[in-house]
Amino acid sequence: MNKQAEQYFEPAELKKYEGEWIYADSIQTFKINLKKQVRKTAQGAYLTELYGNYCYSKNENKESCFINEKDTTISNATTLFFNKKDLFFLKDRIKEKRGEGFLKLLPNSTEEVEWYLRNPEGMIGDFDQSFSVPTKLILKKVK
Repeated sequence: MNKQAEQYFEPAELKKYEGEWIYADSIQTFKINLKKQVRKTAQGAYLTELYGNYCYSKNENKESCFINEKDTTISNATTLFFNKKDLFFLKDRIKEKRGEGFLKLLPNSTEEVEWYLRNPEGMIGDFDQSFSVPTKLILKKVK
């Protein structure tokens, strides 16, 4: 086994979340697109994480909006918290803040997840606690 292979870590659970997830009704559409990405850590290990983008539209054109990916980043936190594989960091481009998002597969399902978004733990003081995207939804896998 070569040195690179010995220093590689890929949680098996990540594959379950890879792909495009969507919630849509007559008023709003929320999509999350996640793909695997390999990243080298400062210690020289290689980690696979989920990285992608989200799209939220309300009462407007419901076309895909993954074009400006820098503004709508969502990334998995396995590289920071190895025991929290369902934790994602979301960059809210409208509110100009970050949030902690959670994707949890519904019981006995590989095609539906619960999405929950909150402010990072430990934040104190007077700040806008709201987000410009939904904070609790059931998303369905479409791809």
